[in-house]
Amino acid sequence: MDADVLVIGCGAMGSQATWQLASRGWSVIAFEQFYPGHDRGASGGDTRIFRTIYGEGPQYVPLLLEAQRRWRELEELSGQALLTLTGGLMIGPENSPFINNLRACVREYQLPHETLSLDEARRRYPQHRYLDQDIVIFDPQAGYLRPERAIRAALQVAARLGATIKSPVEVTGIAAVEGGVEVTTSEGRYRAPQAIVTVGPWILRLFPEYARFLAPRRLIQPWFLADAPEQFAPERFPIFCRREEDANFSGFPSIDGGMVKTGPNETHDSDRLADPGHLSRTTPLADLEPITRQITTYLNGISGPPARVTNYADAYAVDLHSILGWPRAGLPVYVMAGYSGHGFKMASAMGVVAADVMADGRSRLPVDHLSLDRFTSSP
Repeated sequence: MDADVLVIGCGAMGSQATWQLASRGWSVIAFEQFYPGHDRGASGGDTRIFRTIYGEGPQYVPLLLEAQRRWRELEELSGQALLTLTGGLMIGPENSPFINNLRACVREYQLPHETLSLDEARRRYPQHRYLDQDIVIFDPQAGYLRPERAIRAALQVAARLGATIKSPVEVTGIAAVEGGVEVTTSEGRYRAPQAIVTVGPWILRLFPEYARFLAPRRLIQPWFLADAPEQFAPERFPIFCRREEDANFSGFPSIDGGMVKTGPNETHDSDRLADPGHLSRTTPLADLEPITRQITTYLNGISGPPARVTNYADAYAVDLHSILGWPRAGLPVYVMAGYSGHGFKMASAMGVVAADVMADGRSRLPVDHLSLDRFTSSP
């Protein structure tokens, strides 16, 4: 055998899994088809939101709290600044699923928070336009991550601990062999008792059966010019997530002193990709019109259309929750896929999950709600 574990894909999840496995003394070979911190998959774009009061449901809170601890640990080990806490505004209509999930997170885990009156919200954060039915919840543990930097930091720490990072090396096949698994790559074959696959939108190349419950999709990330950039500095403009009947988008403070990155929280059928390897980096103006309309309707001091736009790819599950599991009987390969545009914040915790599963067959962290079994079990 060439290693204890092979890791296929070194993006958000693969980089963290490689670090966690190496930190436990496992020999690891990790394969990346492009380069660490590349901009082809779901982790490009300078920033990713981090939050603990989570609109997707309170079942994620333990993962997010673990992720926060691990991001700080990685900062200490790497000497890199990765997580900046600005606080976060969560805005949506009273009794909407989004607001109800936020309240459930606060209630079940006693999370620090503020519920702001509309008058207080307008005074403190006048960059937003609020509706009369809006509820505004402030999460003091929210902020933004630097994704490309975090991926490289995790792989650098893993390499110091003895992991081997092979890049650019493409994995073209996976097969069960006696005693484990063999992967075929662009530079040869490698064997190990187990493997982890974390290839994001490229998952269907290796596991086409996943097409029943996920699909690669385009992510549009636009940056808008601020009329008064100082009003959108991190100390004055926290990250935010907003879900209204006619708008579903999130945004960041300006970290370059001029532009504000925002973007939709949802994709559409028109965003489906036949092959993420052929993702166009050109965004038609018509595709930007609904995004621009949302931004200019709900934010003051932002001019449209966007000054900068980048397209990325991710794998979206049909229920928008990620998928963890062993997809083929007799093949010792654990797949982590379908993070649906909201996985990076918890990537450091997912690295712990991956290492736990390799060691014990299951994780101490609560991830049963993400099991592949929800799609493959008989009714």
